[in-house]
Amino acid sequence: MKWGLRIALILAIWQIGMTVCAGDITGRWLTYDSDSGDRRSIVEITRTNDQIKGHIVELFLNSGEPPEPVCELCSGARRGQRIRGMEILVLKPAANGTGYTGEILDPEEGRSYRCAAVVDAAGKRLSIRGYVGIPLFGRNVIWERVE
Repeated sequence: MKWGLRIALILAIWQIGMTVCAGDITGRWLTYDSDSGDRRSIVEITRTNDQIKGHIVELFLNSGEPPEPVCELCSGARRGQRIRGMEILVLKPAANGTGYTGEILDPEEGRSYRCAAVVDAAGKRLSIRGYVGIPLFGRNVIWERVE
């Protein structure tokens, strides 16, 4: 199969998955460290009209980490800003009406990525795909809803 057709097929399957699994994204979400799998933070996602924002409201710090870490690797106005309370997610409903698209910040790397987010049908898990360029070249993280 030619590469162009493969990429189109992968993107189509991913898009179908987004259509099936779109749910309400507002609420509190537990994030995990991608290397260790340990709890890392709680992000609260709120909606005002069509704008959706996520802020870190709680951190789960490892021993030796400062009690109020700042984003040392961030650029611009975020540089030196406290991570607790920081806005790390800005989304809007996807143009096709399923899922959400926008930008996510990784405060530990100080980098922002384009992203696509989908809540599962049960509303318990949030899948976020951060990427540079096109979604095919990205990475997924799963957040769990905090009840």
